[in-house]
Amino acid sequence: MAGNLLYIPYSIIMLAVIIITWLIVRFKSNKRMTKIFLSISLPIFIIIQLYFWNLEFNNFVKSYVFPSRDFVCEDYGVEVKEIAIPLPKRTVFLGKEEACSPIYSTYVSDTYFLDFYKTELDSMKNRGEVLSYSYVENKDEIGFEVEISPGNKVDILIQRSEDSTGLITIEYKRN
Repeated sequence: MAGNLLYIPYSIIMLAVIIITWLIVRFKSNKRMTKIFLSISLPIFIIIQLYFWNLEFNNFVKSYVFPSRDFVCEDYGVEVKEIAIPLPKRTVFLGKEEACSPIYSTYVSDTYFLDFYKTELDSMKNRGEVLSYSYVENKDEIGFEVEISPGNKVDILIQRSEDSTGLITIEYKRN
């Protein structure tokens, strides 16, 4: 179930609008028009309700329609310049507001994740945005440790779940 309480009034208002519109169509036109209206409006209503109330479907749709493009943290401090870390395609932020250690849901494979960040980190290193990076593999996570300034590092890791999604964590480490 999705966590926003505003979905309850949205759902009630949407259902009321469909019922009122259905009544107007029913009394002003013939039965054929009512059947057409219901055959169009009910599937749309069901899909919107799935989007509101099913978190997996919500993230799946957002990964296509409203994906997160990059991660920017403004709280690194004075010693570190603001850096934008690009995110792979079909990546969605999980949470209420962005923080300096966010978690993202993604629908890309581990190999795509590694290839994407190898390419991006190489280009960021050539532009002078990062000093160095290295491959990291933990028990259930893989990714990169990126040195953005002397002593300041960012871990970019992906953890694969049972289904086709993965969790990307970006954690800033200050020395």
